[in-house]
Amino acid sequence: MNSIERKIVLNYLRNINYKDGLFVIINSIKARYESQEQYDNMPIEEKELMLKKIVVNYLVDSISQSLIGYTVHGTPNKRILKLHKLMRNKYDDLSDEERAIIYQKILKN
Repeated sequence: MNSIERKIVLNYLRNINYKDGLFVIINSIKARYESQEQYDNMPIEEKELMLKKIVVNYLVDSISQSLIGYTVHGTPNKRILKLHKLMRNKYDDLSDEERAIIYQKILKN
């Protein structure tokens, strides 16, 4: 994994490990160290899977504002599942340049 991919996964882990409370700075520091330790202990396959999950969720969030996936007798849950399937397939077809663009957009958020 390159440094941008690493940063995306670490930010995701930091958000998961962060706990709200009275001591914001201390909790932020703890979350940073916990996420770094968790990242270091992960096998490479799990890191890549987590990165794919982050990118697919970003793509689903960005496309969910459109009318893609709506059907006459569909439900919102079916639509979201269909969008996830479409975006997983799209992720597999992305070129390196397209992935780099998406990684930069994720880091800006």
